This record gives sequence, C-alpha cells and structure tokens, in this order.
Amino acid sequence: MIRRPSLKAVIFDFNGVIVDDEPLHKAALCQVLRDQGIEVTDDQYRHCFLGREDGDCFRFAFERAGRFLPSDQLETLVQHKFSLYHSLVQRDLRLFPGALELVRQCALRYPIALASGARRCEIEFVLARFNLERVFRSIVSAEDVPQGKPEPLPFWKALESLNWGLDPASAILPGDCLVVEDSQAGVTAALRAGMKVLAVTHSLPPSSLSEAHLVVESLEVELPVLERVFATGDPLS
Repeated sequence: MIRRPSLKAVIFDFNGVIVDDEPLHKAALCQVLRDQGIEVTDDQYRHCFLGREDGDCFRFAFERAGRFLPSDQLETLVQHKFSLYHSLVQRDLRLFPGALELVRQCALRYPIALASGARRCEIEFVLARFNLERVFRSIVSAEDVPQGKPEPLPFWKALESLNWGLDPASAILPGDCLVVEDSQAGVTAALRAGMKVLAVTHSLPPSSLSEAHLVVESLEVELPVLERVFATGDPLS
C-alpha cells in the first residue's frame, strides 16, 4: 500500500516571507558591491540574488564581473553588509501582513522551523523583537549548512532537527512538510528536498513562482488553505 503524504510540519523562509526586510538586504548588498565597483540592477537582483545567502551573493557577483574574491575579503564584505543591514533594520523593522498570525496558527498544530539564508544573529534579533524566540522548534541559518538555496540542504537540516529524538517509525518525511517561500531559489530548494511548497508573491510575481504547489498573494490565509495541498494532492496555483 502506497503511503499518502500528510501535512506534519511547516518550514518557513524568513526574509521576504515573515519579515519585510528584503529591500533592506538589497540596499545593503548593492551598496557594498557598489563600493567594489560592481553594479546590480533590480532585475539582476530579483533573478540572481534573491533568496541566496550573503556569501553566495558576493561570490556570484565577483565571478560575474570576472574578478577573483579571496576568502578573507569575502568575510569582510559579508560583515560590512551585515553592519549596513543592521543599521537599516533597527529603523525600519516590520512583518508582512498575516505572517505573525499564520506562524502562530501553524505552531499550535504542527512543529515548525525556519530555514533561512540569513545569519543567525539577524534572525534572532527580529524574533526577539516580536516575541517569537520560542515558537520555532528549529532554526537553520546561513552558518549551519555548507551550501544554501537553491540547494536543498537548509530544508533537510531543518527536518533533521524536527525529527531529533523521535522514534524512526514516527519520523516526519520530506513529503509531509510544507515550505513557505518567496524566491525562485527557495522554491527550487524545497522541491529538491522533496517537500511541498507554498509561494507568496511578496518579492516576485506569480509567474516566477509557478513551480510551487500553491501561490498566494499574501499570508493573510487560514491554515486550512495550506492543508488543502495535502488533502487533494493537486497543485492549487
């Protein structure tokens, strides 16, 4: 008998899904690159940088410019970008409409995790501001995996943490997880991890997220909308 997947866990991306700070990340990243003589257009950012961790962004930008990036310079650039982001986010920090409510709805019914390309200190700063430190059972940040999205490792790592201490017979399988994402890299990573995906158009138009099982304009949705993906087994985009 073939086992039909059922929703047992929800894994959220962070920037661009819960916290409305993607413009701040973009501004900080582009400023650091501009200081290095590298310009990034809005279209290039959306399609090549959105959803990726900082180190990958800088490596890609330098490679695209035909320049070598030593590891010590990479770390300096990442730290500079973080300093700029941190100064911006302290003045303009907000969550997307419906994000807080949906996270809390999910947490009441399922184990939930974060899988993000952001640094852990960035994530913890925001979670503390909104009293969400204890809501997520697992947090996977850029420092926790050797490869970020679009590789599936962040989601596998989050699932591994959710399964910690469970009897193997009760383990949550990838197909039992719903990922909430806003980027092409994130959607691709979740699909590669074998998980279902809800994509929200906070950062990209629906056409750019069409591979997801469900595409919504906002997280102002009720939990049953998410559960329908597993109840029907059909894409709902």
